[in-house]
Amino acid sequence: MAYEDKLLMIDDAFSDYLKGRYSISQLEKKIASVLAACSFYGRSNKYTIMVVKNQGKEPFFGARIFPAIDDAHKIAEDVVVEGKPVQELRSAWKKIDNWVIEIDSSIFDRNTLNLNPREMTAILLHEVGHTIYSDKVIERMYRAYKSAYVHMNIAEKETLKIAYALFMVPLSASCALRSWVRGRNAIKEEYFADKIVADNGYGENYVEALTKIIEAFGNSIVNTNNAEADADVETSIQWAMVNVCDMTKRKNRLKDELFYKTVKSSSGFLKALA
Repeated sequence: MAYEDKLLMIDDAFSDYLKGRYSISQLEKKIASVLAACSFYGRSNKYTIMVVKNQGKEPFFGARIFPAIDDAHKIAEDVVVEGKPVQELRSAWKKIDNWVIEIDSSIFDRNTLNLNPREMTAILLHEVGHTIYSDKVIERMYRAYKSAYVHMNIAEKETLKIAYALFMVPLSASCALRSWVRGRNAIKEEYFADKIVADNGYGENYVEALTKIIEAFGNSIVNTNNAEADADVETSIQWAMVNVCDMTKRKNRLKDELFYKTVKSSSGFLKALA
């Protein structure tokens, strides 16, 4: 079912914010309420919207979505402690109904990007499809975790269960990977995340937004391929495993490293993990 009529209210909210009629708080609440009223593919969700000030800490990310903290914690437990197979993890992911959406404040930059409200909604909608209604995030984390797990000894594997919550960090890394397709015709490719955009009438707006992003930041902003994305998550998994296995000896250093990770990111979700 398409929700073009409801999504128009997000367009209007972005427009009102750009014209100074809405505060950030009003914009966040309006987007959250509209998305909650859209049961895409028969699934209803709750949303917390956060406009975050990037301030050059990381490349422009547009929008990114994470499970709420409690749900992310449960996913980490299912992967590390319970050792659930990927089929069960997919099912658990589909049952999550509470999400946090972060919007890069640079999306409102009238000089660099100059996106119109429908283009902003298209970017938001694409990420909803990519993260909430796709298995890619949980599958990427699972593959990286299992690849590293098989190289550990029995004692190390048991140690992982002590501080499994640390694996919420690589989960967040998998969620935060940019998923923009490249080129004007790429919107026609069979990606579920793009289908949700097209089904709701924002296909051309998404392509126009992507064109402006490339013009502003260069092709490198959308040039991450699957191998590079997997490598990013694998690095985060290795970081978590090393720190968990040695945590009894280096708790203070671990705390400092996690704090340093949050300093380098504008993500409120990642800061909450620290």
